[in-house]
Amino acid sequence: MDKKTFEQLLSKYIHLGKKYIEETGATIIGHAPHIAPEAYLNMAFEPLSKEDILHLESRLHQIIPDPYKDFLMKVSNGATVCCELFLYGYRRYSDKDKGIIYVFEPYDLEDINCRDWITKPSLNMFFFGSYDWNGDRLYMNRESLEIALCSTQCLMKTESNSTKVRLHCLDTKKNNVVILS
Repeated sequence: MDKKTFEQLLSKYIHLGKKYIEETGATIIGHAPHIAPEAYLNMAFEPLSKEDILHLESRLHQIIPDPYKDFLMKVSNGATVCCELFLYGYRRYSDKDKGIIYVFEPYDLEDINCRDWITKPSLNMFFFGSYDWNGDRLYMNRESLEIALCSTQCLMKTESNSTKVRLHCLDTKKNNVVILS
């Protein structure tokens, strides 16, 4: 998707308001006070530089697949679409260790690829997005560059009353489900 098409998609709610957040380079579109006083439906961020990408890849200890790297550098450093779909990016300004968290920044690729339980199943998966309403995750297969959806499902262990989380990945090409955990 090119930048112009992406901006057209996000601008469907421009009639509800648009702001630019200088501190983080966020463009927020579609004021939604029914969700929260400062909530917006869509957020896009200034694209990343080559130096940002190199720093992010260093933090991730992995190379970002070229199609998503192109999105981050040419279109947006992550995004929020209709408060439901989150495309992860590089959190440049927040510092969790110092307790500094900016709301108007993308969700962090480092969190979903390095700190989250979901990324353990395969080194061939590059996770880059999620859905708010059910916790499903989007990943790109590093070899085929195909995008697939992983859904999470909590199952109760009857013997210990603890929760076990299973990851179901839909292989869109073969149209089958693989349980990874």
